Amino acid sequence: MAERGSAYDETSQQLALAATLNDAPRRISVVGATGSGKTVLAGRLSQCWGLPLYGLDRVFWDAQGRGAQSADFIEAVSALTQQDAWVLDGHYRAVRELIWRRSEMIVWLNYPMWLVASRLVRRFVQKRHAIEDRQRAGQGSGSEPREQSATWSVRVARLARTLRERKEYGRLLEAPGYRDKVIELRSPRATEDLIMSRRSTLAQ
Repeated sequence: MAERGSAYDETSQQLALAATLNDAPRRISVVGATGSGKTVLAGRLSQCWGLPLYGLDRVFWDAQGRGAQSADFIEAVSALTQQDAWVLDGHYRAVRELIWRRSEMIVWLNYPMWLVASRLVRRFVQKRHAIEDRQRAGQGSGSEPREQSATWSVRVARLARTLRERKEYGRLLEAPGYRDKVIELRSPRATEDLIMSRRSTLAQ
């Protein structure tokens, strides 16, 4: 990964690194802390590169909000990564290195903690309002696993986990098998520059 400086100063370095990757990567992994914007960015990358989009949350959770068994989840993700082309959104610990080994590009959203925290709070409030609306309509009891996750204690725990994950990603993605694939984006501006650089390439 490029040597770290300010978020914007890194932009040109990251784009230069992107240029050294495949001109049209066929398998892109989008990782980052909860609340960093992985899902939105994965959708934009899928559109820009014309690749199928998959979210690990949809693989892990069923329609009733129950999580998959570990072995079943790993098997499903393994089969998914064997496809020739994809953009994968998610960073489940059990499968992340399985995904990274098959990826041709790893986009790491490494935004400032204050930004991630503000997004998590906003998401929590929106989720609580949605759950309360469903309960008032008689469509939820509050006992479903994903409803139980929408509590302040869970959100505080996730913030603490985010701090650990940032350090862990920095260590893991420096490994020889991954470092040449990584695009580290440290600000929304750098993310926009990456998208615009791809659009400029397509327009040429």
